[in-house]
Amino acid sequence: MTEPIPVSGYGDADWIDLSDNWRDADATWLQERSIVRINVADLAAATPLSAGVANFTNGRMFFNDYNDTLVISTTSTTPYSFKTIASSDHILIKDGASTSELKASAAADGTGVTINNTTGVVSIGVSGSTTTVGGALTVSEATTLSGYLTSLKAGSSGSISTSSSGLVINTSGSNAVTVTTSTAVGSATTLEINNPVKITGSINTTAGANITGTTALTGGLNVSGTSALSAVTVSTSLGVTGLTTAAAITASGVVTANGTIVVGGTSPSVLSATGKDLLLNAASSQAIRTTSSFYYGSSGTTTKNAWVIYQSSGTPTVGDYPEGTIWIS
Repeated sequence: MTEPIPVSGYGDADWIDLSDNWRDADATWLQERSIVRINVADLAAATPLSAGVANFTNGRMFFNDYNDTLVISTTSTTPYSFKTIASSDHILIKDGASTSELKASAAADGTGVTINNTTGVVSIGVSGSTTTVGGALTVSEATTLSGYLTSLKAGSSGSISTSSSGLVINTSGSNAVTVTTSTAVGSATTLEINNPVKITGSINTTAGANITGTTALTGGLNVSGTSALSAVTVSTSLGVTGLTTAAAITASGVVTANGTIVVGGTSPSVLSATGKDLLLNAASSQAIRTTSSFYYGSSGTTTKNAWVIYQSSGTPTVGDYPEGTIWIS
């Protein structure tokens, strides 16, 4: 009698003793050690019955025509599981006791993608090799680099990179700026930028600020700590609540000080713009005070300014004021 081969071409043939030309035990033994064709969309959820086979005996191999894969059964009972067998003319899977590697078949070990079998950590290539990602790369967890990083902007010469000098940012290919940390100012670690910094928004610092170059602000600057400024140009506002030492402040905006502003340099001065009077405006019901006398003339002069002074009671201390002072009581 003709053996009952499946009409669809998938699944096991079901021979019957004393009916077919094959003895069932012999035919099943051979069949379970050959590659049987199946057609299953979801092999993980499949059962032997749905796959059209007698069993998923551990070690049986199947060619799944649904997605053209060769799989091997790794369990004999539920839950069933399978391993997909990879095949390529150029790619080789090398399984080791501690790591598994996917590499070019002709390449040396350790030159491909290596996965730690225990931790799942993935490493690519070997020391000194270059790994290139052609598309977007998304990393959802913390990433540790043992070497330097270079990131090139697609379609341009801009880049971000790291080196022994620090973080280098170059957006156009011709304006590289290096950002690094050091202890150049005092003993605390500082952030250093080797090119001018333009800030169009507001700066708020609650600690001290040390600026040795020219600072141009188009937004507001609020300093609540001690500040040492070499030169500041303010077009909006400068608010100071702590002690500020400045070599020069040029302001077309408002400079507000709840603390003390000390003007330094070899010839410290407070100047008005060309063609503008210098106005000192105290708040309502408040006075303009000085802890020393006013002098007229060049630096080092001993000529005091004389004043008209009103004193409602008491005797004036004449020695504190220059001759020519007018007293009104």
